[in-house]
Order: sequence, then C-alpha cells, then structure tokens
Amino acid sequence: KPTPMLKQATSWFRNVLSTVVYHFTHSHEPRIWTSTVKSGVNAGQTVWHLYDPMSHQRATLSTEAEVRCWLENRYSR
Repeated sequence: KPTPMLKQATSWFRNVLSTVVYHFTHSHEPRIWTSTVKSGVNAGQTVWHLYDPMSHQRATLSTEAEVRCWLENRYSR
C-alpha cells in the first residue's frame, strides 16, 4: 500500500507533468478530465470536469452524456 509521502510525491509529479503538457499543447480546445469523489454521499463516483479557454466557462458533470451535451452546446453558440 502506498505511503502518504509516496501519494504526495505522485500527486506533485502529476501536477508538474500536467502543467508542462498544458504549456506545450495549449490550445483553444476545451479541456476535459475526470476525478473521483473522495468522501461524502458520492464517494467513489467519477465526475467530469470541463473548461473552455475561449469563454472561461467551467462545468462539473456526472455523466459522459452530459459532457457530450455541453460540447454540442459549445459549438452551436
């Protein structure tokens, strides 16, 4: 089982890697990523995060279908 220090180092490395990748691939395309709810009633649930760099809109959605809808609405504006 990973130690807390290993988890922290892994998280730090992922953040650094994400930042580097973002700077080399920065575009006007929406960014989409998932995370897992850590605690509470929805613990273990996957949620979708979206960011549109053109409009600076953000969204957190529960399903892939909602993500598709959000993307379709983005392009129909």
